[in-house]
Amino acid sequence: MGDQKGPWPRLVTSIALRRGARLRSAQVAEPTS
Repeated sequence: MGDQKGPWPRLVTSIALRRGARLRSAQVAEPTS
């Protein structure tokens, strides 16, 4: 995952980070509110 140096890896990483942050925030803000 480091052979191709382009916008793809960065895009995938940013999307994954955003998704993870959203999922984490949702999980943290949902526990028996």
